[in-house]
Amino acid sequence: MYQFFNELKLIYNKYKLLNGMKSDFNIFYQLLNPYDEVNLHSKLIYSILNDCKFKKEFMLSFLNTTGIISSDNVSPSDLKIIDVEREKYFPNGRMDLFFSCWVRDKKYVIIIENKIFASDQYEQIDRYIEFANQCSADIRKVFYLTLLGNAPSEDSASNLDQVNLISYKNEILTWIENCIKISTRDPALREVLIQYSDLLEKITGKDVDYTMDVMNFLLESPENFNMANSIQPAIIDAKTNLQMRFWTKLEESLDKMFKNFPGLNYRKTDRDENLGSVNPWYSKTIIKNYYNNMKNSSCYGVMYYLYNRDDLGDLCFKIEYNKSDSLFYGLTFQAPGVNIDKLKSASELKNKLASCDYKFSNWWFGWKYLKVNEKYFDFINMDPDLVNILMDEDKLNDLIKKITTEVETFIHIILD
Repeated sequence: MYQFFNELKLIYNKYKLLNGMKSDFNIFYQLLNPYDEVNLHSKLIYSILNDCKFKKEFMLSFLNTTGIISSDNVSPSDLKIIDVEREKYFPNGRMDLFFSCWVRDKKYVIIIENKIFASDQYEQIDRYIEFANQCSADIRKVFYLTLLGNAPSEDSASNLDQVNLISYKNEILTWIENCIKISTRDPALREVLIQYSDLLEKITGKDVDYTMDVMNFLLESPENFNMANSIQPAIIDAKTNLQMRFWTKLEESLDKMFKNFPGLNYRKTDRDENLGSVNPWYSKTIIKNYYNNMKNSSCYGVMYYLYNRDDLGDLCFKIEYNKSDSLFYGLTFQAPGVNIDKLKSASELKNKLASCDYKFSNWWFGWKYLKVNEKYFDFINMDPDLVNILMDEDKLNDLIKKITTEVETFIHIILD
């Protein structure tokens, strides 16, 4: 076992050294939010599929990478592109990406809903499926694209069997790597794709070369593979314990913060209280289930009722981790006793929160993402920065203090 871990450590240190020697300049980081699904990722995917020089090769590679076609003898000359659209409007909404094409004698219609850190709309994917089924085509596919391949909410997609899950970490990154090979003859385009590939590796926590080296090492012998496979439960337990450190400290800090509000009539909800299926409190069990991809573990957090605003009824403050939406906080509509109509009509409060860059949705009134080192929380991959913080008492305390201060400012806006 010692030799096994020593070999893995050598591979890790090799790539740690190589990554340390790389330039940290990336045009996408300099100009855009790396998690901006609309202005960066959807636009870029659209531009690649519309490239005047390689668009047939790029689209054929996309069809192959996502499993839409599997025939190895299909060539770009067999492909006829009909349409490529971004933000395509239709009677029941707007699609992030839509394209259609002929491959030999079959017509394909492809819809992509791009979700990095954004909530699903009610019946959103169902509407796309309905639209796709009305299209005249031999093959219809609705893709739900996320960083890691998460599924849409049940409110958005009532039948997951009709939804194709793809991720930036796997399908899109593989596709971009293929596009880099295709565009070898165009250095300028190739460099853009290389930088985009680097960006995807960073935001998904995946280093393609490092992953390949580790995979080859694991496949060197059954012993290597079996040892790696045997430690997976321990990895899940370690991630669970690290995340529990965060939530436990955060809860303690929030309790102290709320007590410091003079005259605030508030109540921390009870862990065993029936708050509905979307409002479970964090716990070791639910976090472990989350890492094992079990049902009823897609979101969890902490909740406090605020009773000061008689004109708005009961308010429910929540910090939630959602595997589709990262970590965020705000006033939730999805709690017992909340008067949704009153809160939605609170224009003065809404304007105050909007002026501070808070967002609004069908499920939340005034919400905002929490970040760590200017990055969204990703408890799935546990990127090195997050691990360093969670395992360092002082750094973790500083992070909790920063979050608590931000929440305190939010509560002041609501009460003032």
